[in-house]
Amino acid sequence: MQESFVSGADALPAAAAAALPVNAPACRTPAMNARLPGSMHASLPGSMHARLPGFQARVLRAMLLVAACASAVGGAAAPAVVSMQGFQRIGHDIVVDPALRRFTAKVVAVGKPGDDGKIYSFTVEPIGPGIGLPVAKELRGWRLTVLSGARFLGVFEVADNQGAEITIGKTQAGGLNGLAPGDVFIVEDIPAQAPEAT
Repeated sequence: MQESFVSGADALPAAAAAALPVNAPACRTPAMNARLPGSMHASLPGSMHARLPGFQARVLRAMLLVAACASAVGGAAAPAVVSMQGFQRIGHDIVVDPALRRFTAKVVAVGKPGDDGKIYSFTVEPIGPGIGLPVAKELRGWRLTVLSGARFLGVFEVADNQGAEITIGKTQAGGLNGLAPGDVFIVEDIPAQAPEAT
């Protein structure tokens, strides 16, 4: 069998050639040389022209591929830095305490006006998963905030609750006049700051 060796025209990169021992053997067959990229063929020193068994040729080829890729990439693979300047923080400014006791419901019917013509009580229907009617007098002193309807954002203090009926204090201005069936409200276990009657 006729043996062939790497010629001067088949070049190794200078960086890869420098990393090899002085007496590193060349590829044994032209077929193995053909598998190497053209950029990996460079002139070898005369001392490197020697026969190479098949297994060692494969190991050498793998080493040369790694060396060539590393030298080609160089410092181009710098880590990418993601800038956060284009992002804006959005959302609600109010922080909701998950431990705060609250009761959410809608108005079913409003009570009859008192002697002063003001309404102070109404019946409710709880809304939301797992929400039931509070026990009697549980909501006393809690803040009631109307979330829809003509009295939107109206704030009142609960004076009493019995079953599905909620009553606010009679000292509060305006009473519940304007409240209508279907209006949604929330009652929270925090002090109310309702306006005083005039």
